[in-house]
Amino acid sequence: MRQIGFDKKFTLLVQESHLTKNIILSGFDFLLKANYFQDKDGYFYSSFFSISIGMERLLKLAVITHYMLTNKYSTPTVKQLKTKFGHDVKILYGECMKLMPIYHPKQTKLETEDQALIDFFTEYAANSRYFNLNEVCEARMDRSPLDKWLEIARSVYERHTSYQDRQKCAMDLLYSMDRTGRQNAFTTYLDESGHPMMVFDCLHRQYVSKYPPAKPEALVREPLKAA
Repeated sequence: MRQIGFDKKFTLLVQESHLTKNIILSGFDFLLKANYFQDKDGYFYSSFFSISIGMERLLKLAVITHYMLTNKYSTPTVKQLKTKFGHDVKILYGECMKLMPIYHPKQTKLETEDQALIDFFTEYAANSRYFNLNEVCEARMDRSPLDKWLEIARSVYERHTSYQDRQKCAMDLLYSMDRTGRQNAFTTYLDESGHPMMVFDCLHRQYVSKYPPAKPEALVREPLKAA
């Protein structure tokens, strides 16, 4: 929607900003709803899809607006954007990092887990959006996006939680299972290595993936679907 006193290009940039904001926020909303073993895996995929698209759009907005500010408000061509960046989140992020000394000179270096997120969403946007169908058709035995995300979640959990707290959380989860009469039996699920998972393994995965996690009692009360 155009407004009096504003050039069409700036109105379009504002509309793109609104779109980008909503895509990213919807991705976060899906991620909050997602969890393992509760018929909520689909929310992970919706989240990855939305966040990867939102990140690409946000970074392209930064690149385009900087170009306009330094080129008398002329814009790069669509061909220039496609040739230089395509849909590669990592390349776009690298380009935006070059602008940080100009707009945010007190920048801090990316944490390892932050870089892992950039790598994850770059790979997801480029190769993993159709992982399930690709594996059905070719069975290349690639790692699932859900397994890769769990690896990041574990890294965050272990980095920001002391060993003593992690041990206490595991024991609290076991005590909660015992109080509710939940047996630590084998389930129908397999871990990434193909080994059968126990009920505790499934609940602990839910716990870690929700860092900062919910109380153990809340997890124990939720049924494991088809377990």
